[in-house]
Amino acid sequence: YAWNWDPLVLVLLGISLAMYSAGVLRLRARTAVPVLTRSQLAAFFAGWAVLLVALVSPVHKIGAALFSVHMSQHILLMLIAAPLMVMGRPLIAFVWALPEKRRATVTQFFRRARVAFLWHAVSAPLTAWILHALVLWVWHLPSLYAAAVLSDAVHMVQHTMFLLTALLFWWTLIHGCYGRMGYGISVLYV
Repeated sequence: YAWNWDPLVLVLLGISLAMYSAGVLRLRARTAVPVLTRSQLAAFFAGWAVLLVALVSPVHKIGAALFSVHMSQHILLMLIAAPLMVMGRPLIAFVWALPEKRRATVTQFFRRARVAFLWHAVSAPLTAWILHALVLWVWHLPSLYAAAVLSDAVHMVQHTMFLLTALLFWWTLIHGCYGRMGYGISVLYV
């Protein structure tokens, strides 16, 4: 089985890695006190590597033939890559990767009352859980599941939705409204 060299997947993975790295370097140049710890950096890069395994390695192609590998790929995306990447605090690095003027515009946008209210509503634990569960259930309806199996483009949309809702779900558990980390997950993260 061959590796998946889909240009869109490679470009998106490359952009995320480049932005995170650029943001980390810019942060380190600006402050003597590290904003992101070594364990956070390691978590993000490990999560990114898991994405690479899930989406680019032969796991992706083998998953088209074996249902067990296909489901393992989904587990890699949602239960391993997503929490690791969230632990890496990518939003901080991504914002700092932007040019200074753009960075100010983005932070001002997210500080608006309506945007902050919407984010608080979407990232509430119950809402994040419902969104993630709904995405999982809907994509496993027979018609959508069949469409994802038959079309690479639909399959990519499925994986994107799985990953995005998993990132939201894990962000809520790790960094959500109950402090720096929720009680349950803080036991696992040092």
